[in-house]
Amino acid sequence: MSIGREFAYDYYKGAKRKNVWAWVLIANGGCAVVTGVIAGSVGAVEGLAIGGIAGVGCIVGGVFLWKKARADVKSVASIYNANGGIKSQATSYELSMVVPETGGLGLRLSF
Repeated sequence: MSIGREFAYDYYKGAKRKNVWAWVLIANGGCAVVTGVIAGSVGAVEGLAIGGIAGVGCIVGGVFLWKKARADVKSVASIYNANGGIKSQATSYELSMVVPETGGLGLRLSF
């Protein structure tokens, strides 16, 4: 099974987007919980219930989305490496001594 580098890059970008949305959900869920607690301390029981339920739901959903994004990043890294990504590039180098025209001695690393 051959997977192109463009596919791997698109898959990686999608995983990073999931990660961003996960943190947005977690932050909004935290704000909803704090707002619900403040509303409950003032005496609005409905605000406490709605804020608490919505906030906890957002936090739990964000954690699941974050875990999925993490698994996707690991998956795309293994797909990229299995299809000759980094491994094939690391074996094709050459280190040599050179004498420049201006004199002296130097090392050249060619890829």
